Amino acid sequence: MNMSSDAKPKSKGLDYSKWDNIELSDDEDFECHPNVDKASMIRWKQAEIYRERRERHDKLIQLEKEITLNATVLQELNKIKKSEPDLKKKLNSLKEYFDKCSNDFERDMHQIRYKDRDARWRDVEPFNVCKDRIPTGQYIQKIIKDLDSNVEDADYDKAFEKSLKDLTTEINKRKLVLEKEIEFEKHEANKKLTSENMYHENFDVSSISKPKTTTKTIETIHTPSGEQEKDVAEDKKKNVDAGEADYITSNVTAQFAKLTKIEDSYNFLSNHNEIVSQNQSDEILAEAFRLQMKGNTKACKTYIHQALLLQYCSLLGKDGVALFFKRIKTPNNPANEVYLKDVEETYQRIVARVKVLNQEAKEEEEKEKREGLERLAAATQPDGTLALPRVGDEEDIKRADVFAMLPYNLQRAMLLQDVDEINAALQTLDKDESHRLIGLASEVGLIQLQEEDDEPEGEGKT
Repeated sequence: MNMSSDAKPKSKGLDYSKWDNIELSDDEDFECHPNVDKASMIRWKQAEIYRERRERHDKLIQLEKEITLNATVLQELNKIKKSEPDLKKKLNSLKEYFDKCSNDFERDMHQIRYKDRDARWRDVEPFNVCKDRIPTGQYIQKIIKDLDSNVEDADYDKAFEKSLKDLTTEINKRKLVLEKEIEFEKHEANKKLTSENMYHENFDVSSISKPKTTTKTIETIHTPSGEQEKDVAEDKKKNVDAGEADYITSNVTAQFAKLTKIEDSYNFLSNHNEIVSQNQSDEILAEAFRLQMKGNTKACKTYIHQALLLQYCSLLGKDGVALFFKRIKTPNNPANEVYLKDVEETYQRIVARVKVLNQEAKEEEEKEKREGLERLAAATQPDGTLALPRVGDEEDIKRADVFAMLPYNLQRAMLLQDVDEINAALQTLDKDESHRLIGLASEVGLIQLQEEDDEPEGEGKT
């Protein structure tokens, strides 16, 4: 049951269009040349998707590292003064330092870009925007050369200051280019729903829970208890069949998500390799988020653990399951440490986001309560009764007249937008009277009745 503008319960609906952005999965249906094996084409497309994600991830790291490196360069440049003794020695030391920083940068990026690359991906190629990195060591070398040739020149002080200023200007311009590229890459990444971006600020998983409505209550208040029990039993059966999960679309994946032992997970995936995909990983992570929203911390951690197992295995290609489990089961293998760190960091991100959502929900609830009390106070008459003002156009007057026909407890519940109170008020009326009043209220826009479908026809779990 939803109220009109006078008294309309607020509820958020999940924007399902977001899910249109999920990238190609193993079972995506698409056309390919009749002479090309479709399974091979799917694997190729999947590898290409993962390669693009990995390349974007590495590029963002490189761009951010360059910004950090350039900030260090600026900090050192600001310390240089023309009047200081041993200026040339200082500049030579600075050049060596900048060259070392540059070499360390190149080494780190080489390790990042070549680490755990899928054999199906093409060779590593430099990112175009990264080819224009400022050669700070060469800039300092030029300044040293100018110092040697113009040390007695009266105008050298100005030339020296100009050289430093020019380098500073170039670095600041470069920062703008890098920040713009980072913004672009993040925008491109967010066009696709993955485990890395599904928890951003505009994706409110708490809104998936349907608000309580009185539509169902009105229909079942006078229904024999046996029919109610039958409905409850059917609902429970649906939850069991669905693996008690809202986001996971496969019973096989739902079973895997609950496993807690590495050996059990390995055996399960060895027999059900079809669920090793980014898509299934995303579904388990979404369910982990829902579990944390419900306060089920233990289950949330388990689901994150299992989701990342699928993610890591899928990135390793055809034999990913065997390769990954061999690594994490090998004593002192760094892969296990990296994996467990990823699990913990993912969990902490979910915890932080849930905390924000809960605080927002609490503030929204408190705000709605305040507004409800304000409406109640405004409608309270000197004699203690409730009434809407009979002013405005004909519809407003008619709405006020219908409101006056309602019992006091139903009037109060509508003003407070309290669904539980509305249900309680309707339960005090007989069936015919409740339907008559609800019909009148609906006609004048005091409330809006909506049929609520639990699941679109034809959907279900496989």
